[in-house]
Amino acid sequence: MELIQQIKQRLQTARSWQKSYVDKHRSELELQVDNMVLLKVAYRLDLLEEISHVHNIFHVFQLWKCVAGYSAFVPLDDIRVDDRLTYVERLVAILDRKTNALHNKVVSLVKVQWQHQRGSEWTWELKTETREHYPELFTAADFEDEV
Repeated sequence: MELIQQIKQRLQTARSWQKSYVDKHRSELELQVDNMVLLKVAYRLDLLEEISHVHNIFHVFQLWKCVAGYSAFVPLDDIRVDDRLTYVERLVAILDRKTNALHNKVVSLVKVQWQHQRGSEWTWELKTETREHYPELFTAADFEDEV
């Protein structure tokens, strides 16, 4: 019984601390006519049958206006989604390679080009991981001399 009383006392102390923290940082909100406010709004969308497996509830604050031109348009058939419904970016080509010498090891990197990457179309990736996921890109003659 004494242990239960001690636990209850510690819970009450924690609640008290949380309440005092919230009270200290809370401010009263007074709105006037024509004040702008942020409302959290959600829409249920009717999606095409092809993408019906995607969750159809979108919150307005998560949607942004697209300011890109039609050159940024990606055909639906080109989009790959894994079994967890996560977008999978596909590597297209290896553009360059280099090695970085760290304090106690040397790291081999490859400059790779991505299929539908927005912004920078290439990134430096670890050669070992890239070779593991995309072995077909390492069949070129310039990679045959490496192990």
